[in-house]
Amino acid sequence: METVKMDVILEDDFVITEFACVVDLARVANRVLGFKKFSWNFYSQKAGEKTSSSCAKIDTSQIPGTPDCDYAIFLGNSDPSYASLDVSKYLPRYRFRGAKIILLSEAASRYISANHDLADGSTTHWENRLLLEEQQGIFGIGKELSTTKSNTVTSAGMSATADTMLMLIREHISGAKFKILTRIFLNETIRQPQTLQSEVGANGCRKNAKLDQIIKVMQENIEHPLPITALCKTVDRSHRHIERLFRAHLGSSPSAYYRELRLNRAHYLLLNSELSVEEIAIACGFKSGLSANYKLIFGKTSAKHRSRRVALLAEKIGVSPVWQPLIRSSIPLFVSSF
Repeated sequence: METVKMDVILEDDFVITEFACVVDLARVANRVLGFKKFSWNFYSQKAGEKTSSSCAKIDTSQIPGTPDCDYAIFLGNSDPSYASLDVSKYLPRYRFRGAKIILLSEAASRYISANHDLADGSTTHWENRLLLEEQQGIFGIGKELSTTKSNTVTSAGMSATADTMLMLIREHISGAKFKILTRIFLNETIRQPQTLQSEVGANGCRKNAKLDQIIKVMQENIEHPLPITALCKTVDRSHRHIERLFRAHLGSSPSAYYRELRLNRAHYLLLNSELSVEEIAIACGFKSGLSANYKLIFGKTSAKHRSRRVALLAEKIGVSPVWQPLIRSSIPLFVSSF
């Protein structure tokens, strides 16, 4: 059996969560298969022992001049600017060898920072995105869990690494074995790459407690949206004052921001649940108007988004369009197929 080779590139203060998601998922996949399908090597710019931000230590070799791997996975780091690793320096050698590149969180940020023109179509962790916007004026970075462009995956990292790795592994093992793997990890539903990151507390980077408090209340009242006047009362501030806060820090009105939060939740449910469009509308506080509002943000109506996804699934598993309605409730079982 042909081995799937992975180069895992890391530096001091690497993120142990991402390391564990990469290595342990591959390790358990080998156990499920009964043979070593996946192999991995640890590399850094300068060979030696590297210590994670949580004090775990990993021995590494120097990044090879002529890599021999199928995947090059660059781990994130506790340093948002990732000054210890010049990601772009090493990508050409991996691309030349035909490896697929996966850049997690800060590694993706370093890549975007060095390639401003690639911001549109790339993503990173929301904290890093805010820093890139505020410190370097780089806008247009995606909010998805991961994106793929020219055989390069940029990812939010952290727990989203597990979703990325599961989809990687799914390409190389049978559906039955994959099902066992996801059950072992108690992670049978894989989030789609297009799933938007939850930015709970993201506004905290702006250090405004009142804004944080209002957004927290918004997030807690998605199904039954509160009037803006009621939200203002929770922080004992006038509507005009809250309007100024939202405009100054988020570039949006409170009502528009609240509506986008609810639409983001609808987007997540369309991608990752078996709820009908009507049920999703109710769950996100839209008695009417979900489709039109959704189209303004995501470019197509909620119904068309779900129908397109069902059609792709049907095509993937060889189901006639006549039977497509019958697989709508099975979407979560097949999310890794896309």
